[in-house]
Amino acid sequence: MKNSFVLVFLALLLLNCSKDNSKNETPLDLLLGVWYVNEHINNNGENPVVSDCEKMDERIFYEDGTFLFSYHVESSGIPCFKDGEETGTWQRTENTLTIHYDDFDPNGPNEMDFEIVNLNEDELRWRLIIPESDYDRTTILIK
Repeated sequence: MKNSFVLVFLALLLLNCSKDNSKNETPLDLLLGVWYVNEHINNNGENPVVSDCEKMDERIFYEDGTFLFSYHVESSGIPCFKDGEETGTWQRTENTLTIHYDDFDPNGPNEMDFEIVNLNEDELRWRLIIPESDYDRTTILIK
């Protein structure tokens, strides 16, 4: 009788155990991967048109804390092509994403802080403010 009780208890225990297949992504995990520029919103509320070519621009965040940003352009008579890349390291602290560029404009900053306005599985919305230049733009990126 005692053995039957133990067997029934173990069977019920095994039946109640289930594998959790849901993704328990942390905000850091959500940032990783390839993002594409989708929309810009200027501080004055204007939405500059993002061309199909610019929508090919990639913002790739790697797990090791590095990034690769690619830029595409089109010119009169020349179809869209990759015009350049930037690499560096990134760090996230709550809603601030700090980007440190390996090779950036020698007259400009090597590091920029972006405010993460929204981050989920499908959308990264960040805001960059450069007070010295009156620059204030939110960029919407999608996976």
